Amino acid sequence: MRPVIRRLAILAALLLAAIGHPAAKAAPTTTSGPMYLVILAPLVHVYEGDTLNLGYMVTDSRPNGGITLAPLTPGAASVTAVLGVASVTPEGMTGKLTYTAQKAGQETITVTATNYYGSVTGSMSLEIKPRPNYNLDFVLVSEHEDPSGGAFLSIFTGTGEFANVKDAPLTGQGTADLWFSLWAENAAFNCSLNPPIQGATGFEITGVSGGALVPGSIEPFLLNLNFQPLSTSASTMSCAGLGGITASFPWPATQSNPNDQNPFQNLFFPGEGGTLSVTADKTWGTIWVTRK
Repeated sequence: MRPVIRRLAILAALLLAAIGHPAAKAAPTTTSGPMYLVILAPLVHVYEGDTLNLGYMVTDSRPNGGITLAPLTPGAASVTAVLGVASVTPEGMTGKLTYTAQKAGQETITVTATNYYGSVTGSMSLEIKPRPNYNLDFVLVSEHEDPSGGAFLSIFTGTGEFANVKDAPLTGQGTADLWFSLWAENAAFNCSLNPPIQGATGFEITGVSGGALVPGSIEPFLLNLNFQPLSTSASTMSCAGLGGITASFPWPATQSNPNDQNPFQNLFFPGEGGTLSVTADKTWGTIWVTRK
């Protein structure tokens, strides 16, 4: 038995000598491609005094790049803004950003983040609008009735707000709603839309300020309302006639341009606001502007 054990030990020693020791593996290394910092922009209008809670993220241009292997440490970050104040909290490859707008104009927010691979800077531009200081409301009625019994009634109402401040464009926005009905009544038949048509749209408020009539008073201004396309609902024209005859016709949904017949153009208001009457063919209405 001992000779056998001795021979096995010698064979094992020879095999180890032949194979040798495996080479030590180097520690894995990771590299990153060019890094980018993206600030997630707000999807709403931003006004003076507004506070935004935004986010940012750092990425590189390579799919599955080494940056994803970076240690999960907060890192460091700094932020600058031109027209407001901002602070940033880094969270590794992302971060949180708080910004408060202090002045109207074109703002640039810049974030510099430092992580496992170095530093990267990204910027975002956005428009800071003046805080609205006027309210605007209007009603516009179109109506007509002819001798044969045909008639229509349209009621168009809207509300909005705008800013009129020194050294800045007069700008604002609002929403509007439409109600419309059409009918005909005489001894032979009776027709009407059922249900009445309804629609909605938005509008932009623009204008220019003029010189103050009295030194120190609020400058008067000219207003324009520019409407977006107006979408209206579908309906049915239902008719009933002599002898019990009935008929129905579909009234399709449509889209129209309210600016084709827009009486809200070049309206003059004193600086304190006021009320104006507007008229057009078969149409009358009122627009109110009040200073906040």
